[in-house]
Amino acid sequence: MSWRRVAGTLSLCVGLTVGLVSVSAEENVGKKTLPEAFDQSVIVPYDYQGKAFVNGVKTDIWGEYEIVQRQGRVMVPIRLMGTLAGHITDSDGMWQADWSAERPDEVVLRNGNLGLSIKFTVGERTMVVGQEKRTIDIAPQRIGDRIVLPLRSAAEALNTRIEWLDGLIVMSEEPIDLVHPQTSGLVSRVKKQLVDARPRLDWSSEGQMLNPLTMVGSTVYYTGIKDANSGSWHLYKRGVGQQTGELITLPGNPQLGTAKLVGQELFFLTQTEQGTSLYAYHLGNESIRKISDVANWDPTWGWLGEIRYIDGELYVILHYGDNTMGSDTLYLAKDGRLEEVTWAKSFINYAFDDAFLYATDFRFMYGMENNLFRVDKATGERSDVGVPEYAYGVIREYSPTAESYRHHEALYIRDGIVYALGYLGEDRQDVAAVYRIDPESRTHTKLTGHAEDFWLIDEHIYYVDGVDGFLKAVDKDGGESWIVLNMQMKNVQFVDGSFYFMKPSHPDASTGVLYQYFVGQFVAQNLLKQRSELPVSSYEVGKSGLYYIQQGYDPGLFKVGADGRSTRLVSDNVHSTALSDDGIVYTLAYEKGIFSGK
Repeated sequence: MSWRRVAGTLSLCVGLTVGLVSVSAEENVGKKTLPEAFDQSVIVPYDYQGKAFVNGVKTDIWGEYEIVQRQGRVMVPIRLMGTLAGHITDSDGMWQADWSAERPDEVVLRNGNLGLSIKFTVGERTMVVGQEKRTIDIAPQRIGDRIVLPLRSAAEALNTRIEWLDGLIVMSEEPIDLVHPQTSGLVSRVKKQLVDARPRLDWSSEGQMLNPLTMVGSTVYYTGIKDANSGSWHLYKRGVGQQTGELITLPGNPQLGTAKLVGQELFFLTQTEQGTSLYAYHLGNESIRKISDVANWDPTWGWLGEIRYIDGELYVILHYGDNTMGSDTLYLAKDGRLEEVTWAKSFINYAFDDAFLYATDFRFMYGMENNLFRVDKATGERSDVGVPEYAYGVIREYSPTAESYRHHEALYIRDGIVYALGYLGEDRQDVAAVYRIDPESRTHTKLTGHAEDFWLIDEHIYYVDGVDGFLKAVDKDGGESWIVLNMQMKNVQFVDGSFYFMKPSHPDASTGVLYQYFVGQFVAQNLLKQRSELPVSSYEVGKSGLYYIQQGYDPGLFKVGADGRSTRLVSDNVHSTALSDDGIVYTLAYEKGIFSGK
């Protein structure tokens, strides 16, 4: 069992002896320093302020809890453990804390997937692991209305490593060199972040729900909810030197919660006395235009799905009904009307060639197979494409208790041939791979092994291998594949001739060091550059530049300059971002407001 699979339950659930660490140099041979093990660790301060580092990310734990010391042990409330267990799951399931009023002195840790339970009883120095009784150093206790547990014993039952480091509780899969200078040098920086007593903003509360949209020149645009009870969004702008936003008046009752920004135009549905209409507000020149009326549609039971310009024509997806039983309809906006093109349960993606529209459909209610179709642009005739037993544009995953699906938007049309991910529905062992699909014969050719993502670039398919995470390539018509980059890649984007990606330190890591890989015409032109020193949580790249966010012990928003050096734009935890051609707009986790940088 990996540490990651129990981190959610044990992040703050520790019982251990408080004291200084005395370790000989010989005992530290082969151990990692704390910086090296940081994104594989859970770190909690004894001076607990509701914050912890969980696998390299600063995490807020909701609820008023207090870590206490009894008989030289650090003990933690059971409800804190239950809160964490409810937030983190993975392939081994979660560890859940069970307590009931009928048995007020008992608490049980359970993992249904593993079929394992650990029972503690107030006042008893015995825990029951499965059917085995084990002696523990100190019995669970009741303090006020809470039960606190000596969870060092529970951690040991789960094969979890625990260390005490100068006021920090450190839990890691890897043994840590506690006396190494790099470890001791990191302690104060970690403590500074974890003793931060500022509460994380509740983004659902009145006046705090702000959504950054974009920046045009030096003017920032964003949406916000003034009254959480009404749930009505409003559009604001803020210029240079302005402390508060200026409300922008839009016609009717605009539904900005599902508005779509395309370039400098904000498309939204609104209701007036005449009915529902689609409008576009141009942020650059602050003009507004009516696109079309929307007949037989009510935003209380649907939403604006997508806006896209293709060859100068405007295509609109409207969703009708709820998410479960509803469906999408694709329209062409023309001469003040919406002309229906086709429909789907839920569009994954669509693309055109000269004669046809091709689309993938996410049919999560009645089977994913046979979900690739095309529509004749001249006649409107619709026909299925591909092998009927296969699902395209979908990735299927299994856990011990469930089968899940996620859509994948990559869909390319080249010389009448379709390229998409696909898998054989009836074969539970089959995984997604890149297929070359002939629409006329309804046949396909498998081009890759297990693939998580892919791109058609010039004459080659580049794909992220689903087994080792490497970047590989194959000729678009098939053939032997080769390794382009032999390093694990996550959150991969291809922008303007370069692959951007995060390289995690281990397969389960949610963070990773940021890299850029330029794909040249010849191998000698290819170039790999590291773009961040520390692991990042996310990044954005566009016309205005490359930006990344760190949520670890050195948090902030950074921009990578033309010389490859990073400039810190803010030294705080970032909540959300919106990239524009003129810069980046963002909100912070612990400070209210809309901020921007270039």
